[in-house]
Amino acid sequence: MTTLLTPFGYAPTISTTSVQVLPPNPSRKAVIFFNPSTTATIAVCPSVTASGAALAAVINGAGSITIVAGGLLTLPQAGWPDSAGVGAAFNAIASGITPITVWEF
Repeated sequence: MTTLLTPFGYAPTISTTSVQVLPPNPSRKAVIFFNPSTTATIAVCPSVTASGAALAAVINGAGSITIVAGGLLTLPQAGWPDSAGVGAAFNAIASGITPITVWEF
């Protein structure tokens, strides 16, 4: 049992190359990605496919979810089963150099 209280916060700066912004965590119950930029668009994706192949984040690309400036993505979404897991590592990319806010629960 841990005494650390969640959420854990991450605030990496990302650019136009897909990079890992959240490491894998099999105990993760939820994650929030927030795009604090007023101009840049970002995209996030799990770091691997169901077959184990590497997956790079691509803005408006297959396998990624695009988050506009000031937008956020919460996983799991309301209505998803309690058994939904979000333990995978996640990658992100941006249309320009910008920070991304990640909260892990």
